[in-house]
Amino acid sequence: MREKYSMLAILAIVLIVGTAMVVPGCITNGSPSNTPASTTPTVAPSDGPKAGGTLKMAYGELVPDLSPYNGFFTGHFGIYETLFYFDENMALQPGLATKYEAINDTAYRITLRQGVKFQDGSLMNADAVVLSLNKLISADNPNRAKYDFIDTVYKDSDNSVIIKTKTTYAPTIASLTLKDSSILSPNTKDPLNAPIGTGPFKVSSFTPKVSLSVVRFDDYWGGKPYLDGAVFQFSEDEQSRVYMVENNEVDMTHWFAVTKDTQASLSNNKNVQLVGKEAPAIWYLLLNTKKAPLNDVNVRQAIDYAISRDQVVEVGTGSFKEPAMGIFPPSSPWASKSLNGHAYNQQKAKDLLAKAGLKDTNGDGWLDYNGNTVELNIMTYDFDILKPSIEVMQQQLQAVGIKTTLKVGGYSAGWDAVKKGDFDLWFDYARVLFTGDPDSILYSLLAYSDAKAPKSAGYSSPEMDSLIQSGRTTIDESQRHVIYDKIQQKILDDTYIIPVLYDVESYAINNRVGGFKAYPTGNKLVTKDMYIKQ
Repeated sequence: MREKYSMLAILAIVLIVGTAMVVPGCITNGSPSNTPASTTPTVAPSDGPKAGGTLKMAYGELVPDLSPYNGFFTGHFGIYETLFYFDENMALQPGLATKYEAINDTAYRITLRQGVKFQDGSLMNADAVVLSLNKLISADNPNRAKYDFIDTVYKDSDNSVIIKTKTTYAPTIASLTLKDSSILSPNTKDPLNAPIGTGPFKVSSFTPKVSLSVVRFDDYWGGKPYLDGAVFQFSEDEQSRVYMVENNEVDMTHWFAVTKDTQASLSNNKNVQLVGKEAPAIWYLLLNTKKAPLNDVNVRQAIDYAISRDQVVEVGTGSFKEPAMGIFPPSSPWASKSLNGHAYNQQKAKDLLAKAGLKDTNGDGWLDYNGNTVELNIMTYDFDILKPSIEVMQQQLQAVGIKTTLKVGGYSAGWDAVKKGDFDLWFDYARVLFTGDPDSILYSLLAYSDAKAPKSAGYSSPEMDSLIQSGRTTIDESQRHVIYDKIQQKILDDTYIIPVLYDVESYAINNRVGGFKAYPTGNKLVTKDMYIKQ
């Protein structure tokens, strides 16, 4: 089983790392230091980046509004910030807060960074933070279910707030890295179109689903940005966005399927770099455990053994993904070191299918069950990487006698069918550590069988429910690792989720752009350290 080799095979890929980011304070043993931030503007060395210029980006989403509640992408524009964030190495860092303190198992005191200005010139203080955080649990927040653990938020002093949780909830601080929890000025009148934050860039103009222009905020607490501003042109057309970079119409783009043709085209363009950054995300198959013959674990494990991830990577994605054997990438601190996945073994797959009673009774090459040919529908949605990947898996399943049909539709309609149980296999993408904590994915997307979970797929296991609940309520990190190792083993044993690929996020960037860093959680994109080379 190959772990990291496919990325090494891509000679055209480099990771752009510009001027080192100034991190005012660091986190040791889970708590940031109280080192004050420098309030002086960033000074470029004489042979380094120069101030000035406007970054132009073809952005891969039709952004409907700029509210922090409407998707993690709203943090990409540098308008507002959170109390904490995860850096490019997935280490928790201080943002608008300098430290946190666990008062007890259900209360945290958060110390705020002093001297931070909103883009309207007012100072950020405890009142502003309390106002923003209380909106997380208000009826107006469409994502309030993610913050159901919060009981109250109140002012402790001018420079500190208290967050109380309903019960012990270990990922409390990690949850404050999500863009929903961004701090907005109390003077914000129109958060949908003109939010006022503390970030390095402020809104200049915004046309929903068309474009956004931002300009430099000179009083940014982290130092004056190099760029004069940035213009984001919204487009979901991947090929068009890549073409715009290749033809010097924009400086960069992201979120596109890297096929062999794309790799070849970009590698032949001396002015553009193809950047790959491993993301804490997977492409996976979800199996309907309530539908025969998938209700037999032998059948589910046979499907897992029948899939060669290496072939899916090489043929389906042009080597721009990584084979996945568990839900967390090996580089993640939460990845189990003892997990041995179901490596490709065609004979093992056939043996398990026979054990489950699936046989070719009429010699047509397809397995039968209860007198009928087994035919499984693989559902997914319209995204360039999905169809070729699934076609490879279809051929692999055919090799062990399983007939499949590919159904491509809308994402929302697909998940509606999943929640109703009207599916066999669902191929999808998930950010498994979008808060840096494993609970975020295990509860909300994949493993939790509670029907209240946002995307419950009907899988039911009291043992799994107990493990996940323990993971949420156990504070000691070493004990949590033991729990999440057990969860990962349980997912493998029950095989109702089959991890197929680890994601590698793609960026096409003109060489004139400097200071870019790829953040695995996806919560940052354009930062104060980016610049246009003169």
